[in-house]
Amino acid sequence: MILHNDMPFFQTNVKKIQPEDAEKLISRHKEFQGKFIRNENYYSDKHKILLRKQADENKPNYKIIESLPSYAVDIRTGYFSGEPITFTCKDETQQELLDNILEYNDFQECNMELDHFTSIDGQAFLILYTDEEANVRFATESAKNCFVIHDTSLSKNMIGAIRYYEYEDVEEDTINLDVRLWTKDKIYHYTGPSGTLTLQEESTHNFGDIPVVEFMENTERKGCFENQISLVDAIESIISSCINEIEYSDNAYLMLKNLSATEDEDVKDMKNNRIMLIDEDGDAKFITKDINDTYIQNTLNRLVADFHKLTKTPPLTDESFAGNASGVALKFKLFGLEKDMSKKERKWKKSIQRMLELVTNVINAKNNKSFDYRDVKLTFTRALPTNVTEMADMVAKLNGILSDETLISQLSFVENAKEEIERKQKEDEEKMQVMDIYRDSDISDPKLEEDNKGENEDVNNNNSMDSSNS
Repeated sequence: MILHNDMPFFQTNVKKIQPEDAEKLISRHKEFQGKFIRNENYYSDKHKILLRKQADENKPNYKIIESLPSYAVDIRTGYFSGEPITFTCKDETQQELLDNILEYNDFQECNMELDHFTSIDGQAFLILYTDEEANVRFATESAKNCFVIHDTSLSKNMIGAIRYYEYEDVEEDTINLDVRLWTKDKIYHYTGPSGTLTLQEESTHNFGDIPVVEFMENTERKGCFENQISLVDAIESIISSCINEIEYSDNAYLMLKNLSATEDEDVKDMKNNRIMLIDEDGDAKFITKDINDTYIQNTLNRLVADFHKLTKTPPLTDESFAGNASGVALKFKLFGLEKDMSKKERKWKKSIQRMLELVTNVINAKNNKSFDYRDVKLTFTRALPTNVTEMADMVAKLNGILSDETLISQLSFVENAKEEIERKQKEDEEKMQVMDIYRDSDISDPKLEEDNKGENEDVNNNNSMDSSNS
């Protein structure tokens, strides 16, 4: 087994994974549980600052949470998967069969879940299976409970996938494992205490390969904010300390100079009457702590800006995003995010194509077809505010240069260009039928009848003359 200490990537040189191999891999995978739990806690606003304690119990101890990780995840997932992926096939039958499977599984919702998981944990998994009616079904799984295994070749081929859960057996008072292992043609289900797994069920599948697809945020398999957690901790520490100082300073001390004869009753009278009598050489003032708020604010601004810059998540509430900016101007402001999403799209496309390969294998087996998954064209659309007028002008100018399908696919509000072209053609045909008012009607045009009558009389006269000449 080859270990990768920096990321959850698993390789082994065994040809067939046995139960003991699965347990070793699971034990290795558990070493990354701390990373997954930490990332998910930071997304759920369970940050390190909540464990902070004050040395002096009399001082306030506010713990301010800045939801920057969840902001980064929500903005990035909305931008990347907020608009549906479109699938376009050359063959109409293939298109129909594929659309039925994708719609039956609500693939666009699955896609958003996978994007959500990968943004937090760095990776997620799509599991394909068939239900009782032999329909292809999709299930999403986070990286906490699932992983895939590769061989040691240069191509790093996938040779297996494991999904596992721990549960407590109350009767036996043990912690058991529930493990499912997928290979290229079979599914193994193991249960039992660690070290003594027993096979419960063995079944075959018809996907033609391991029906588990890995989706990645990046090559390192890290969450979008994972490397910037220290920035979040620093921001929350500074803000919490400032709030605590302000709260503590509100309980300021009153200094009475040369008024040592003041008694408790005098203090009560001053509080009630809000009047203080001071001798000639006396003085009274509150003692407060000076706080350099300019330095603190500059530090906070720098840390927050670094978080947005390093996570490539734009601060959409910033004044620079205000106003009616054109589509080109918005793209410049989102340049860093777009470049990051472009790299993610390439990895996403590879995973989607593997999913299509598995689905196509089942379609071909059930329908006796020979469709090629590579004939399916994928179109990713960013959820970016667009200037529809600018886009329409561009499409109009390119009319006659590019195909109608290519031009229509550029319009963000059109999900399927091919279907849109078919609907337009059908609509045009219906309009032509409506315009033909004499089609399939008993009402005829009097002028046409008169013309036809004249033509018929001429024909009859000519026929008569021919007959007499004969």
